Amino acid sequence: MQKKAASHVEAFKPSLSLIDISKERLHEGERLKIGYVSSDFGNHPLSHLMQRVFGYHDRSKFEVYCFALSPDDTSSWRREIQQGAEHFIDASALPAVD
Repeated sequence: MQKKAASHVEAFKPSLSLIDISKERLHEGERLKIGYVSSDFGNHPLSHLMQRVFGYHDRSKFEVYCFALSPDDTSSWRREIQQGAEHFIDASALPAVD
């Protein structure tokens, strides 16, 4: 699973950099995009602790994405995260990048 996650990060690495989130960088009405990537969006201690955090962001200021690296385990934990995040993307079926 770690190799798969690393390959996905490598694919996006050229676009990753430190972001200046000062107000001068955001246009009026523009929201800061926040992405969470995890293989633990299911019945896992991380989800037990974090499940509601994804929905607590102020949606007028933040656009939240969750990228799941593991398949849906049909747990209530995953459903809560899916409902809380504005965008939930199941990336578990994406092919590995060489």
